[in-house]
Amino acid sequence: MRTTKKHFVFIILLFFLTACSDKSKDSFELGKIAYDSGRLEQAKALFKQIDSLSQWGEPARKYLRMIDSVSVINNAAIESLIQAATEKGEYFTEQNLVLDTSQYQLINYTCALYLNTPEEASIRDKISAREYAKEQAKQDSIAWASRSSDSAYSAEHDQDGGDGGDDGMWYQYKYEEQFETLKGLGIPAIRVTNKPYVRFIDKQNKKVWTLINKEGAFFDDGIVLFAVDKKPIHLYLTDFGSDEMRKYFSNK
Repeated sequence: MRTTKKHFVFIILLFFLTACSDKSKDSFELGKIAYDSGRLEQAKALFKQIDSLSQWGEPARKYLRMIDSVSVINNAAIESLIQAATEKGEYFTEQNLVLDTSQYQLINYTCALYLNTPEEASIRDKISAREYAKEQAKQDSIAWASRSSDSAYSAEHDQDGGDGGDDGMWYQYKYEEQFETLKGLGIPAIRVTNKPYVRFIDKQNKKVWTLINKEGAFFDDGIVLFAVDKKPIHLYLTDFGSDEMRKYFSNK
């Protein structure tokens, strides 16, 4: 009876160890696939699921050390690139940055990237204009109190050079015009996601560009253009956007 019980316990234990081994093996193989595909965070999570006592434990630890090493080196390299790009007013790099797929928006087709729609930009500008008007009224009130005690103050300084509203309308018009131009050219306008980077793939010339200075590129309603056989470019609102778009996408 005791022998039978021990035999049963042995079978259960063997089954448990085999199941754990199979699970560790599956996790290791899936982790390796994720690592080779650039999904480093997913690979890291899979390798951490592996039983440390299994035959896959040590290989998994080696991969985890490589992932941590790549992350440290790459983060330092990216910070250096962003600083250099910001100082030079550049946005893209062709350097081979090892990024997890969760870190970037992949663009491998001809399109234009934007942050805000014209309608959203208009609402934001109106809110900004109201805030500006409140602050201006406050400053005017302070200035009036100061001038009231100074009879020698020249009347010409009372003129309000409020061109802000006109400037805002002009920028709004230029932004809307760019979207109309894209529509006329048949170029899809794609909203940029909240991922830290954007990666552009030029399959024809086998090139990869990474947008590293994302905040600068989309500041003040900037737009990024990409044709699959060209280096991506960035446009400011003050650029002749429609003309530059036609020139860039010609013979795409």
